[in-house]
Amino acid sequence: MERTTGNPASVRFDHTALSLFSLVMLGAVVAVPLFGYYVGYTWVDWTMAVLLYFASGLGITVGYHRLISHRSLQALGQGGFVDRRRMGIGEFRV
Repeated sequence: MERTTGNPASVRFDHTALSLFSLVMLGAVVAVPLFGYYVGYTWVDWTMAVLLYFASGLGITVGYHRLISHRSLQALGQGGFVDRRRMGIGEFRV
């Protein structure tokens, strides 16, 4: 989402990215339960899900800690507030 002016009516969306993200999420919402129903999940699947969940949360926590506490985060892109806010959502990076 990119603002061109201060007018809320002038907000532009990247429809390609929005459509791709929506299709991937819809596919996952349908495919994951179907896989669990027909194939089943093993202890390895559950263990990896928990580990990756915590790794993702750790990346978000560390990124926001650096941004808020130390102001040492250098965001990618133009360095605006939106870029800093998007940093770390679903990613494991610091």
